[in-house]
Amino acid sequence: MLSVPSVIRSSPWLILLVVGGVQASSTCYDDKDYPAIASLAPTPSGYRIVLSGALRGGSDTAPVLEFSSGWRVAGRVPCKDGRCVKQTQGCAVELPEIPLPPADAVEAVRGQPVTEVEQKVSACVEQGRYVYFGIGFYWGEGSDGIGGVGRYDRQTRKMEIRRPEQLQRTGVTHIAYDGKYLWIGTGNQHECVGMVPTEGLLRYDWEKDRLDPADPGGQGMCGFMVRGLLVRDRTLIVATDVGLALGSGAGLEKPLNWRHLVPDMQAPGLMRETTCDALYNRLLRTVSRQDDGMGWSSFEQLRKALETRNPELLEKFMSAGSPAK
Repeated sequence: MLSVPSVIRSSPWLILLVVGGVQASSTCYDDKDYPAIASLAPTPSGYRIVLSGALRGGSDTAPVLEFSSGWRVAGRVPCKDGRCVKQTQGCAVELPEIPLPPADAVEAVRGQPVTEVEQKVSACVEQGRYVYFGIGFYWGEGSDGIGGVGRYDRQTRKMEIRRPEQLQRTGVTHIAYDGKYLWIGTGNQHECVGMVPTEGLLRYDWEKDRLDPADPGGQGMCGFMVRGLLVRDRTLIVATDVGLALGSGAGLEKPLNWRHLVPDMQAPGLMRETTCDALYNRLLRTVSRQDDGMGWSSFEQLRKALETRNPELLEKFMSAGSPAK
């Protein structure tokens, strides 16, 4: 950590409640009413997903589905402390310490002083002699950082850090490489519970140093939080907080062609295909509007996310006379 003069700072995502001298953190983000996927992992013949949110049915264990030539149920797994979601991909490769950005650089990005500057390798992927990695940080209690991506050359032992503008205010949660592009999931860790959605899924061309949205039209890939990334046969598989997004054409210059699948244990094949509009409309009608006493509800979380992600759909829903809160 790099220490600078201490200040009191606040975040619009943060609410703290003091009860009997103990601070209780509010909810930042919770997928409890969504058809969420907690994680994605490769298998020898395909991949497996752990279900979360509404698909857990209130249990302390979570269903597992595996895909090879088709989908099958593969048992259940326990959820540590009642939570199945691993917020970041992590990195099993031992890497040298990342050089810290100067405190004044962090302050320039954030627009206010910080007490401590921190960063960590939050996700990585190996590609030949290189290890590509994403940078994460904790935002709260006077601590802050600047996001970015890096590449470590295991032959020369040289590390290169890049901090594109769109990544500077967000941490990287997941990363995958398709031979041409890095695919980057984003989110921030605050003092409240749950990773906060930020820039969604991004595509980065290392050779051209160019960062773009993974879904420029905003309609193909549904979801707000990335929970896992995998590339198989030129298809980018994205586990999200609202299901599974499949983008064909990975490694090509043109935008991906997206399909979205929602896990459904009652459906033939255990999956049903949908569109973003249909999925979001369904969620707006069904998620809970009950306030947790600290200003958070599933409906308000979804409404605020759609204000950025799909404002036209939200406006149509609200103007059509949605049920009163």
